[in-house]
Amino acid sequence: MRLKTFLSALTFVMAISVFWQASVFGESHLNESYLNLVESYDEHKSEQSLTENKASLENTTQVLHELSSSSDKEKSQLGVCENYEIEPNNDRNLADRVSLDCYVYGLITDNYYDLDYYELTITQAGELNIVGVLGSYANYSEYLGILLYDTDENFLAGSSLFVGPDSEAQALSQYVTPGTYYIVVLQTSEYKYLLVDEPYIIQPYMTAGSTNVPVSYVVINEDNTDLKVGETKNVTASIEPSNATNKDVTWSSSNRSVATVDNQGMITAVGSGTTNIIVTTADGQKTDSIIVTVSERNIPVESISVGESEIELTIGSSKTVSTTIAPNNATNQTISWVSNNPSIATVDQGGKISAVSEGRTTITAITADGGKHASVSVNVSKEDDFEQWEPNFDVEVNKTWQVEYNLSLDISTIIQKNIYITDEEGNILPMLYIIDRTKNNSIVQLAPVKDYEQGNTYTMWIKDIKAENGSILNENVKMEFTIKN
Repeated sequence: MRLKTFLSALTFVMAISVFWQASVFGESHLNESYLNLVESYDEHKSEQSLTENKASLENTTQVLHELSSSSDKEKSQLGVCENYEIEPNNDRNLADRVSLDCYVYGLITDNYYDLDYYELTITQAGELNIVGVLGSYANYSEYLGILLYDTDENFLAGSSLFVGPDSEAQALSQYVTPGTYYIVVLQTSEYKYLLVDEPYIIQPYMTAGSTNVPVSYVVINEDNTDLKVGETKNVTASIEPSNATNKDVTWSSSNRSVATVDNQGMITAVGSGTTNIIVTTADGQKTDSIIVTVSERNIPVESISVGESEIELTIGSSKTVSTTIAPNNATNQTISWVSNNPSIATVDQGGKISAVSEGRTTITAITADGGKHASVSVNVSKEDDFEQWEPNFDVEVNKTWQVEYNLSLDISTIIQKNIYITDEEGNILPMLYIIDRTKNNSIVQLAPVKDYEQGNTYTMWIKDIKAENGSILNENVKMEFTIKN
């Protein structure tokens, strides 16, 4: 059958295209579709590997270059199969049907966002190659984009620039099975109207004896998993079919602050939380994922100690005992308190010991983790009779108290047991005891190691202070004082 001339066919295409775009689609609709396809093309074009069919691509590229600059008469003398673009073909429902091994002639119409769809039927599995050039002398091929989709509108491949010894073209290679496929041709130049009215030629063909087997899906060989911070776990993935040509995968984590994963699937727990560990195939971008939940690592209690091994209390008084757990970063630091004899002294779960009656008992702290324990011996005696001195108010936070006697003091009686200051809970505060030797050892000063708390009330206790001659200098006394705010 005599072929139409390329020029007349392109003129017809242009006329139909102008009418179609003006009457059927709004310009914004076409522009949006074009931009979406360009984005898909830019995203995937670097994934093409064209080395396997290099020889056939070089040969086809050379032929297309010759065709692009040949006259209609020269083309017809070649006696090859030719298909021509017939507008409108701006979407898959209007796609022009083309055949394998045929040269397809098309045109970038007066709208730079022109999309040309072609329907191609494959009857035998193998490697589909599509090669194309753009421009009257194939001089704009770098701006040609060729995309391949299946009937479910899944993107399969995008072309990349193939550079041969003497010429260049856009090319893609994709393993396909029998079925219908769609080829989309577009221009990708940022100079939008540079290529208007430029012709292009593409040719789809199969490579004989192709052995490429595409990936169907990938599965991680592990269920969702739990890890402690610092733990690791190696996971693997299986690719189907098992004889897929390219089994390369990459691993990633959706939240690297929870867990990371290396290229061998080794997961490392970093911090508490959840993350998705994802495997992605290089062929077809197939994915699978599992959920990894990370919790803090359990650090067991090794021991517990109390701040004092023995305390003295009077009936009605109380004292809070501190504890220390080792290691200090143990996970569970919960403790419970018990009294060996609550009729003598009780203890609450904050470690506050309250004297009930005369006698001696043991108070024990026990850890919830491991049952480690430590004890304090408590001696409870009757409260001495103390004369109440006049209370003081608005006392400075660093107040040093001075107690003056008429006789020289027996320094051995100036001890915490005989002269001390307690807080509102009955805890004895650490004090500095200063004896003024310039005054014949008759003056005692009590200075706080650290400042008193503003607004709190304290009590100073004095008892059993003796003179050097052994006599008791005064009766037991106590004085309350309140720190100013």
